[in-house]
Amino acid sequence: MSISLVLMISGQSKRMGAIDKRFLLFGGKPLYQKAIDLITKFPLEPIVVSDHTKILSYGRKKGCIAIRNRKPEEGQSTSIGLGVSAAKPTNGLMFLTCDQVFLSPKTIQQMVETYEKNPILTIPYYGGKRGGPMVFPPSYRQQLQRLQGDGGGKKLTMDKTFQRVEIPRPIESIDIDTLEEYRRWKPWQHRSS
Repeated sequence: MSISLVLMISGQSKRMGAIDKRFLLFGGKPLYQKAIDLITKFPLEPIVVSDHTKILSYGRKKGCIAIRNRKPEEGQSTSIGLGVSAAKPTNGLMFLTCDQVFLSPKTIQQMVETYEKNPILTIPYYGGKRGGPMVFPPSYRQQLQRLQGDGGGKKLTMDKTFQRVEIPRPIESIDIDTLEEYRRWKPWQHRSS
């Protein structure tokens, strides 16, 4: 049993205004580089989905399958669908974004190990709150590919059997969606992976 790590970096960053958050520095690197470096630490199938040539080039350089998203304006579902199509059909699917800046290799490893012992829907909980990245078994492929808009795979997990993975570091659940959040969390960047 293996897992494809699908990094979705095609977002429009609408809440950031004119700033493309993928290129904001955090821990000395642009967010996209930090996220690609994180997923390539594992002997799994790394996939980067983006609409930006520079991001795709960096992903290829780091050994990722790099997929161009030609319709990012249609929402996160296009990146999910492209990632599912690029992944090995028998792999579980973990979906990540570049704005969950405190996500650690330890948490990804914990999610992978839990899923590999029992390959069912696997969801992290941070301080009792559901978060991401989730791991979907291959049986979810068609449902994931049928998603539309910006909702993501979370809506597929309601009322489903899943295993819960307790992550003792709630800070890892934080994602940066606005410039105010970036300014608030940037002083904490030394705590990121």
